Amino acid sequence: MIARSQFLKTPYLGHPSRGRLIDLSNFAPGRTSAQDVINRFVTTERIKLFDRVTAGQKTRAVSLSLPPLALEVIAESRDASQLIPTAIQLREKYRKLREWIAQYQLALELNPADAAKQTASLEAAAADIDRLFSGSWWAKLTVEFSLNLIFTLLRIHEKLGPQICLDGAAPIDALWVLAQEVVLPTAHLIFTLRQAAGLGTEFRRDSTWYVPQEIDGKFMQPVSVLLDRWLRTAGFRTAYGVSKPKGSDLSDDAEMKWATQRRQVKRWLDGKSFPKLENLHALVDSFPEKVDWLDTAESWRARFTLAVLIGRALRESDQFFTGRVKASSSAQLAKGFHAMSQEPIWTDDEGLLVQPSSFFAVRLWLRHLATTGDLDALLEKAPKEVKMNFGPDATDEEIQEAKLSVNRTLNFGNHLAQHLLNAAGASNDVSSPFAVFARNQQVEDFLLKYAAGELNRLIALAAKKPGDSSCFARVMS
Repeated sequence: MIARSQFLKTPYLGHPSRGRLIDLSNFAPGRTSAQDVINRFVTTERIKLFDRVTAGQKTRAVSLSLPPLALEVIAESRDASQLIPTAIQLREKYRKLREWIAQYQLALELNPADAAKQTASLEAAAADIDRLFSGSWWAKLTVEFSLNLIFTLLRIHEKLGPQICLDGAAPIDALWVLAQEVVLPTAHLIFTLRQAAGLGTEFRRDSTWYVPQEIDGKFMQPVSVLLDRWLRTAGFRTAYGVSKPKGSDLSDDAEMKWATQRRQVKRWLDGKSFPKLENLHALVDSFPEKVDWLDTAESWRARFTLAVLIGRALRESDQFFTGRVKASSSAQLAKGFHAMSQEPIWTDDEGLLVQPSSFFAVRLWLRHLATTGDLDALLEKAPKEVKMNFGPDATDEEIQEAKLSVNRTLNFGNHLAQHLLNAAGASNDVSSPFAVFARNQQVEDFLLKYAAGELNRLIALAAKKPGDSSCFARVMS
């Protein structure tokens, strides 16, 4: 294989079981690999991207699409049967890139001067990344939201999973309970935090664009909701439906594009067909000047990417839970999400009540307090007003500190967090980062233990076995 690689002038990638051995041996040709150069470039740019994305909650940036091929294959496939055909299509899509890598490899071996010219292409790409990063903001949100939700759910699964026991309940019944009581509240909190960061109405808890909702009497999926917003922004959605706006200044080429796409767009809007992501991106790219008064085409592409991924997850949910729920699971989950927007989210100064990895457990615990009447008792005892008195010589700093103290006292979330600390037997010691970490860990362990017992009880009820409380007792012991 090494000899064939040398003869064909193509890089050889050994099987993991022998690749490292070949690299360390004297048989491996000591030549520069174009593949290594490309991998270093992609890794470097991804690190730059994520450094910028995670730098601060209010940083606004655009997403650079350097996705692993496997993720792109999954995102473009409607179901498992399309994975191989989609991979073949993407192989053709990236044919020019593969040809360029082959030319680069040849230049590295035969003509260093030509290789330097090829390297300039990578430098130009990096410059484009920097330029795009400063031009828009939405991909930061897409990446941050996706990673936040994924890693939070993985953390919950790691800690909660071993404490969930079925005791004869069907796994699908347990998964439906977990979807409603764990996944949905977690996603709801992350949506709420995004809106709290000042990102506009599209993440409002009661009317977010990325959860199915009813519009004009029709139940619309996220892609249709977002498409409706884009059409209105571009002027293609009027009182007469999907059409070219009156007095439009479209060029002849743009009019021809719209004429060919209008019927298909209407089918997407009505939910009669589910569009491919690349077709939505192409639609946005066809009319960038129609929406630039509100936001860039790059931002709209990122929005559609998020909407397609959420919509695809909901469709998979409908197929998975078929026969187990009375209506479509996506409709019930959407209904539950919107119902949560009516629930108060109490926050404390330390953030104990709104940790993404334990918020679902806080919600279950608060439900218990409401059932027992303890929540009403806490609300009744909480201070409703605090008087401030200042002497004539009070400084601005003293007045400001007094105002902060009053706000802390009047914030019911702080009293609720103290009740949680007491229930968990946790200390109020915040003298060092280690002490704070230990306290927070003790609170999280308490919440997850309670949540596991409550979830096991709900799973037993879903399986119509309300008398079986062995799971609850075993977890709480």
